[in-house]
Amino acid sequence: MIYLRQEGRGIGINEKIKAYKLQEQGQDSVEANLSLGHQADLRSYGEAIEILKYFEVSKLNLISNNPQKFKSIQDAGIQVVEHIHIEKPLDEYNSDYLHTKKFKMGHYLKNVGK
Repeated sequence: MIYLRQEGRGIGINEKIKAYKLQEQGQDSVEANLSLGHQADLRSYGEAIEILKYFEVSKLNLISNNPQKFKSIQDAGIQVVEHIHIEKPLDEYNSDYLHTKKFKMGHYLKNVGK
């Protein structure tokens, strides 16, 4: 497992707290980041790829719904043997957030409708 400290899609914990405030006022997570002058997602996966290459990992199973992670790993020449998607059932607390992730960020979320 590789953990990257990229809180709030790479904007940092302080900015993430500001983004939460905007979300309380009706913006979704993408709109909040943009309102704060950030991109929707500033994360980079270069460090993780460097770690994988250092340990000579040439193939792996990826647990993620994020298409950018998948693409970054493949573009680095590392084979994704199995792409495992994990999805929590929708509820009143996560449906708007997951809808934004699927339709604005392209995440693989089959349980999120239109």
